[in-house]
Amino acid sequence: MEQSNQSPLSFRAGIIAGIAPENLVVGLRHGTSRWVTAAEAPPGGRTQSSSNGSIAALPYLDGLLLTGEAVVQTTGTDYGGVVRRPASALLRPGSARDVARMVEFCAHHDIPVAVRGQSHTLFGQSQVQDGVQIDMRLLDRVLDVRDGRAEVEAGAQWRSVLQATLTHGYTPPVLTDYLRLTVGGTLSVGGVSGTSWRYGAQVDNVEELTVVTGAGETVKCSESENRALFEAVLAGQGQCGVMVGARLRLVPAPELVRIFDLVYPALPAAIADMRRLIDEERFEYLVILMVPGPQGWITVLQGVKWYNRTSPPDDDALVADLQMVPGGATVTDQTYFQFSDRVLAQIGDLQGAGLADYPHPWIDVFVPGSKVESFVGGVMAQLTPGDLGRSFPILLYPFRSGALRRPLFRMPDEPESYLFDILRTATPDAAGVEQMIRHNREIFEQNRELGGTHYPISAFQISASDWQAHYGAAWTAFSEAKRRYDPSGVLTPGPGIFPR
Repeated sequence: MEQSNQSPLSFRAGIIAGIAPENLVVGLRHGTSRWVTAAEAPPGGRTQSSSNGSIAALPYLDGLLLTGEAVVQTTGTDYGGVVRRPASALLRPGSARDVARMVEFCAHHDIPVAVRGQSHTLFGQSQVQDGVQIDMRLLDRVLDVRDGRAEVEAGAQWRSVLQATLTHGYTPPVLTDYLRLTVGGTLSVGGVSGTSWRYGAQVDNVEELTVVTGAGETVKCSESENRALFEAVLAGQGQCGVMVGARLRLVPAPELVRIFDLVYPALPAAIADMRRLIDEERFEYLVILMVPGPQGWITVLQGVKWYNRTSPPDDDALVADLQMVPGGATVTDQTYFQFSDRVLAQIGDLQGAGLADYPHPWIDVFVPGSKVESFVGGVMAQLTPGDLGRSFPILLYPFRSGALRRPLFRMPDEPESYLFDILRTATPDAAGVEQMIRHNREIFEQNRELGGTHYPISAFQISASDWQAHYGAAWTAFSEAKRRYDPSGVLTPGPGIFPR
């Protein structure tokens, strides 16, 4: 571990503006999980003996390790608003070195560690009870864009990445619909979009990672270098390492998009047309949206066509021979950035209506293509607006197995699959949170019986045996990677994949 001539036990709070000494951590009491603050630390060397035991000094940090009530409040919640597991300390790193130093320290003292990006997890996956949470939002630089690649820090938001790449005429091929998520956050679970049927998940478009392992080692990895770590970290839910940097593949970006919102008489017709549109590659982005209407669910197939000003699309050809409701098409033009950033306005609408702070117990499952009409149709027949609360539409994204390459991004064993998203919000006029979570579990089990999998952001309890079944043939390699790269077992306990 790198050392510094400056003693971390010195009274650093006196030179750090705005940080109270009782909140600044400088050490740990040996044999306990109790942090020592600058206000409590005795003067002198790196360790001190007292009636309360000796103090293990922190490694020198470019940033800060904080504790106190504000840390409890910040770290104990996430976007889901269902699970509360506050950390005992929050690392605000000043560099990637801080991440490595702190992970090594925690591994030595058996302190669990989790990583926080935008904290958009839904069931406490980024939380860590009585451990250290690392706030990666401070490592948010877009370092370089050239030659169809972007070098970024893991705490960078996809919105910032897109803004930087567009100045060079490029875009990441897969962007999450909500751009204010961090690169490391979405790569830890997969990263999906309406372009995934063509380009795969975001993890399929990463060329290289810089990772801090559970032993505190900083390692570069790719398909050609340290591949086992590369495959264990992409969609690995933070179990084998903390991403601190990534090199992303880019594709040429369009200037404009034309959005076709096509209303359908029923879900099977929309799915049949979606399959046709994929085979014929008419659109770049495809999703089915289902929203409650006065007489049941309204089904809308959204197809988005990229184009440039000099070559507008042929609207009639794009929607020719589709089974949509006659006259049920709405066509809108936007810039590519406006379309990519559209969910930000929807989030703002929820906040303006006072709905953003309610719990969000979402459920996301991958349904086998051969079962999608019957399964989704059966679930939708039982759903009411009260089961959703006032929130986003229900979504159905298509995937083709040929575009998916990462072993931990688990999909049904079929040529095509569909991500079925029920984006619930437990508003006062809706079903209770516990009822929503129970229903999520039922949907998960029903889909699993059909050969389906789930996207690991969902809000329901998942046991270690459930995880083993979920990873299937990849479980042995994943378990070996966990033992190899996180030998102390301190990383990311939130999902419960490898219980401590």
